Amino acid sequence: MNRKPMPKRTAAVGRRMHTLRGIDRRAGAPLGSLREGMGVTCTDGRTLRGGPSWRQVYAFPDTLYPQSLTAVGGGVYAMCRNMGLFGDTYIQDDSMCLVAYTEDGVYYSADVTDRESGEEMPLPSDRNTCRSMVQFNVYSDGGSLSDAVGGKYDKKLIIFPDKMCVDLPVSTDGFTVAKMEEVRGDVPDLNYVTVSGGRLFGVDGGRIYAGAYNDPWDWDVDTAEDIGAENAWVTATGADTRGDGDFTAICAYDGNVWAMKSDFGHIVYGGSNPFTVKDTDALGAISSGAVARGDGRLFFVRSDGVRMAEGSSVRVISDPLCIDRFTC
Repeated sequence: MNRKPMPKRTAAVGRRMHTLRGIDRRAGAPLGSLREGMGVTCTDGRTLRGGPSWRQVYAFPDTLYPQSLTAVGGGVYAMCRNMGLFGDTYIQDDSMCLVAYTEDGVYYSADVTDRESGEEMPLPSDRNTCRSMVQFNVYSDGGSLSDAVGGKYDKKLIIFPDKMCVDLPVSTDGFTVAKMEEVRGDVPDLNYVTVSGGRLFGVDGGRIYAGAYNDPWDWDVDTAEDIGAENAWVTATGADTRGDGDFTAICAYDGNVWAMKSDFGHIVYGGSNPFTVKDTDALGAISSGAVARGDGRLFFVRSDGVRMAEGSSVRVISDPLCIDRFTC
């Protein structure tokens, strides 16, 4: 059941709980878990200001603890822990909700998980896990995908590792959160996802996945009886010992997919199954929140500093930024 719209706020409320961050390491910058905050300015620890078209400042109430956020489809979406008041202190509990900040108002869905047993939408055991949230536009012309003019896009907000989706855009009627596996089973347990070339790409601990073309719910790979360019695809990594360890981030850039570990990376080339993977030690990211795109460039933070990719060229830019070293 959808809850009523939350009131607009024009200033931060309650304590300054510094829960948002990007790769900005200026002295005194708040710490937390900013995720893919494109076009969003964090004016202090709990207040968001949208892009140029927004005239309203929105603030998280004391009853919500924002963990991860993304800006897609003209709105800002935040996965939040619910908080209860104990005495004069707000403390996080075991339930979560997805909050949508729009230009017209603030709406939020019912909790996406029950508090203890009987969870309708089980979440990772570590509920403080950063969420990876992306918009996927599913093209439809009645099923054949042959009409390039008369079709339409059904817009979805995809959330991992929870494997949930939301129909976009949200409206004054609110919105609901659905499990992807209710549409089709066997969705892989991905930690981070991105969209490229009409496909949902993702990574788990050591594998790179590509969903079927134009279908974020279909992860059926080639079999002896079914081999097709539109099928899903998966590959293991780690043959190069420099690439040991789990993935920390994935993003789409320069027409390819860049999958990163802490100080190593893989670039996925191609527009159809099967894809080609190139290993490179020029990539790497200390966390999923340490990767950002801007002005046609890709910026990412490794343990040895900040790097910038411009096309296929990657260079270190730590010295001009007066930055020595980064840690999570």
